[in-house]
Amino acid sequence: MLGSGCREQISGVAPSPHASQVPTARLCAEACKHERCERRENTCPTRKKRSKAAAFSGTPTPSHVLLKEDGAAVVIDWTGLAVSDFRFDLAWTLMLLGTQGYPILRDIILHLYERLASRSVEQIEFFEVIACLRRLVDISVSLSQGATRMGMKPEAAALMKQQADHIYRVYEVLQQRTGLTLPEIEQFLVTLAEGQRPIVV
Repeated sequence: MLGSGCREQISGVAPSPHASQVPTARLCAEACKHERCERRENTCPTRKKRSKAAAFSGTPTPSHVLLKEDGAAVVIDWTGLAVSDFRFDLAWTLMLLGTQGYPILRDIILHLYERLASRSVEQIEFFEVIACLRRLVDISVSLSQGATRMGMKPEAAALMKQQADHIYRVYEVLQQRTGLTLPEIEQFLVTLAEGQRPIVV
């Protein structure tokens, strides 16, 4: 769970015409300005204990992992390559797998990762919150602005709409982790269920 300061700061942000387009990093930065935020209490995972920097792909998915004949795994699609905390990529993978109809995969993958890495992954829930926010913002903006305008293939929007159950589960995970209710995201989910084109309010 995030600190009480984080919850109060995020829930207290006034709605904006461009609220759903605000980068996830900025949302978290705004939340962490609060006096009682876990960052201030020196328990925020990004300050408490810095993890060793690692290559960060930004969009890790099972479809981006290929297996060679000898069984070795190869990761493709490094267009978003950066050096960052490995937990960003891990949390993104856990979020995708755990909300695609197989929630148990989240724990299975996490435990397998820890076993192969011979280390426990601390504060992964913090990074899962960021992953959920990013996923919801990405989808809501993409559908409201249109696939073509966002530089995606025309069929991308239809594919996103077919994943309505997945989007609902992402929001549920966000609520479980933070206790937050985001009216704009809920309105987006309503329009998605009604088959309308989501409008950013």
